[in-house]
Amino acid sequence: MPCDVVLLSGSVIVNESVLTGESVPVIKNELPHSNVDIYDPIADQKYTIYGGTEVLKSKSYWNNKVIALVVRTNYDTAKGKLIKNFLFPKPNKYKFEDEAKYFILT
Repeated sequence: MPCDVVLLSGSVIVNESVLTGESVPVIKNELPHSNVDIYDPIADQKYTIYGGTEVLKSKSYWNNKVIALVVRTNYDTAKGKLIKNFLFPKPNKYKFEDEAKYFILT
């Protein structure tokens, strides 16, 4: 998948080993319909197919097609954030340096 999508109808088996390192396929089902139509990325992650995953099999019900809605693209996807962290790492400041200066100076 080149982007993060939320599954609106159907069921999909995906391989998320690129993101998680786990080689066990995962089943993603459609987002349940509710009165609240707001997508929450954290609460609805079991209905989300992340960018960088491989779709192994899709299954539709009652002759409906498998439909998904794109929710994130580019560096906002799960794989994009992973690559962004490799390209632009956050500077690390270790407490060891501060503590070492304290012990040396005292």
